[in-house]
Order: sequence, then C-alpha cells, then structure tokens
Amino acid sequence: MVSILVNEVILSSWKLGISLPKKGFENGYIVIADPEEYFSDKPPLPSSNLPKDLIIGENLLVYYETRQQWNSYNPSQYKDWQSATSRKSPLGGQYVARVPDTTSQDDSLIRQGYIDSNSGGQGAGIRVYEYASSEEIEATRYQLSFLAWRTEGIMDIARDERIQNSDECKQKIDKECEKLGVAELKLLEEHRIIDSQQRAICPLCLKPILAQELASRVEQAEGRNVPDLTVTTANLFHIQELRAGEYNHCSYNLLVCNKWGCFLQKFKFKLTFTVLRKPVLPMLYTAIIIV
Repeated sequence: MVSILVNEVILSSWKLGISLPKKGFENGYIVIADPEEYFSDKPPLPSSNLPKDLIIGENLLVYYETRQQWNSYNPSQYKDWQSATSRKSPLGGQYVARVPDTTSQDDSLIRQGYIDSNSGGQGAGIRVYEYASSEEIEATRYQLSFLAWRTEGIMDIARDERIQNSDECKQKIDKECEKLGVAELKLLEEHRIIDSQQRAICPLCLKPILAQELASRVEQAEGRNVPDLTVTTANLFHIQELRAGEYNHCSYNLLVCNKWGCFLQKFKFKLTFTVLRKPVLPMLYTAIIIV
C-alpha cells in the first residue's frame, strides 16, 4: 500500500478552481471533474467550458461516484478509456470510480483506479483543503511538541519512561520552535492554546491539558471493544475549519481539547472546530518522548 501524506497529490474540482499556495503544490495536483461537468452532449468529447490548461489523463480525471453517473457515462463504451494508475503525469488513464453498492441484485460496488499496488496504490491523493507543505508540517509538529512539553505531568511521564535529559529535550524543542517562529507565547495565549503560566490548556474550559491524556485511550463500550483503538482522551482540533481556498492545516491553528464535554460547549465561543480524521496524538506523544 502507498501512503498518502498531507503534501502529496491534491484533488480539486475544476469548477471550484485552484487556489495555489504561495509556493505552489510540492508534488503537483490532479483536478477531478464529475462526468456531467466534463462531457459535452456528445461523449466522450469534453465540454466547451473545460479550461484549456486541463488535459484528460495528464492533469485531469473524470470521477464517478454515483450509479447514475456510471450508467449514463459508462467509460467502457469510450475507446481507449481506462482507470488511472499513476499520481504523476501521465496518469495512465482517464477516470477513477468509487460507486457504492445498492440494494438492487444487479448492482455491485465499483472501485476502479488507485485501489492497489498495481493501480497506483490506495487513493489518488488528498483534497485541496487538507494540503500542507513539508515546511509547514515540520513547523506544526514542532509546535505540537512545544505544547506537549507544557502539559501537566509531562516530566513525570518522561521519568517513568526512563527518558534521560528530559530538560535538555524540552530546551531543544523550544529552541527549534523559536527558530521556526512557532513559539510566540503571546499569540498562543491569544488563541487560548496556552494560559498566562505557559501551560497548554483546553481552549473551551481553559483547564490545563494533562500529559496522560495524550496517551490514554478512551474507555470502550462493553461489546464494542476493538484491539486497535487509537482514540485518546485528549483530541486534536483545528481552530479555523479546513475549507477549499484556504490552507488551515498549519501552526497556530491546531489545539488540544481534553474532554468531549468541552467540545459540546463550542457554541459559546466564536471558534470553529474541525476534529481531525486521524488519531494523531498517540504518535505525537511517542515522538515527544523520543526527541
């Protein structure tokens, strides 16, 4: 399986347009179009509204996600059309399909393009609003480490884990964060990420984040236990939500909330929180101790 990182290939609807980051996308991008958007009245000819710089199979793919689209514009009827197999140009095909199954006995799940190692790996990339450059990813990780070292009990955990020179580790992180410009205490306090005592806090209840919450798994309901649970009692959120045209997967926009009950109080604040889809705190916790 090929992993997808937040700076790999970007997928964006051509109708929305592409708002480029200042330094562009590190690994290029693929634009996707619904069949109704791409095809003219005489498929497979493209619509006259298609931007001239978009070329099918080079930087553009048709994306099938409904049964109606598949039935109306079935790619098997178009000469030389095949599913894409590469994230780099040329893409090895003209389309990708992710059509769910239906209750009809005649229908079945359709997954074509980017499904295994023989077809380019799992998935073509990430959505444009999830993008972050390698530089921003590094800065954000360091800032999260900076905050973790300011959680209550972090030194006790470091001692229990037999981490030597924990003070030196903290100083190393602080120094690097200052170099990267992600250790501005005033700004962190304004964003309710730390308090006046420089402790990492929950921005909703303003209570200190406990280091143990970064590693403790949530309690599972009886009968629903799974062996690979990675959800922790503390959760990572975006202050400003991820949306097309903005690049909010960045430093000073990620924070920790220590209770779901606090999350329910979000309506009391003029903040928008988007919970991250992947449980990153367990990995973060481990990285902090090792650094």
